[in-house]
Amino acid sequence: MDTSSQQDVKALPPDFRSFSSPAGAYVLELRGPRGWRPPQAQAELFSARPGARRSVWTKPLPHRYGPAQAVVSDEGLVLLLDEGLRTPGPLAVAVLARDGSETARYSTSGIAKAAGVTLPALIKSARVGIWMSAPPAMTPDGAAVVLEAAGVQLKVELHSGRLSRSRK
Repeated sequence: MDTSSQQDVKALPPDFRSFSSPAGAYVLELRGPRGWRPPQAQAELFSARPGARRSVWTKPLPHRYGPAQAVVSDEGLVLLLDEGLRTPGPLAVAVLARDGSETARYSTSGIAKAAGVTLPALIKSARVGIWMSAPPAMTPDGAAVVLEAAGVQLKVELHSGRLSRSRK
């Protein structure tokens, strides 16, 4: 029996996911339609102050099947990583301001360039998702997220969206 088509099918992400900031001040909720038809996620950021949860913004995301991961700061800044099916593309990194507007966007090819490696080398070195060699980590001050790509540390500043090499 030919199972090649079964092996080519990628698992769909859950249709609901939630990501909290380190102190729990903000929560990002991602919702997809049942069965992911159409494959577009809706994102909503909530302020989750003790005793008072309120919506800050709601918007559809351009990511097919939503982002694979998200990091939320205690200021309500959001970093979205990859697409839900984890394929190389234009949405490797997206930074959203507290009002939900997009501050920056980087493709998988742009990440490879920033890391100083080829796209195939970036993907081959991946241990987390399609291109990261380590899980994302927020800096202690919450102003940036450190991403590791092909063993190179990259830093994304959450206020400006600036991507740069980080010193280890």
